[in-house]
Amino acid sequence: MARARRRQKKTRQKKTRRKKTRQAPKRRIRVSVPPPTRAETLLLTLAKDLAGAPLDGALRKLADAFAPSGELPREVFGAWIKGRREKTASLALSWAREQVRLSL
Repeated sequence: MARARRRQKKTRQKKTRRKKTRQAPKRRIRVSVPPPTRAETLLLTLAKDLAGAPLDGALRKLADAFAPSGELPREVFGAWIKGRREKTASLALSWAREQVRLSL
């Protein structure tokens, strides 16, 4: 046998009004983008050169750029030292390195 359900009394709920809160005026956030370092510029131009070259030519260009007598290793090292203190510089340098890797 099925049990009969009891009816629950419906109670009226009072609607509560929420007070409107004032929002603080939005502040402008100043974003300053530092100019690219010499190492970033050199890495990005190298990536551009490597992108269109055949593999043997690209490897030669890469070897010439990172030769001990070249300026790129010195610049990258200097930018890496600077980037240890600045997060933005570190990210920019790693992005430029990644572009060289992807262009191969």
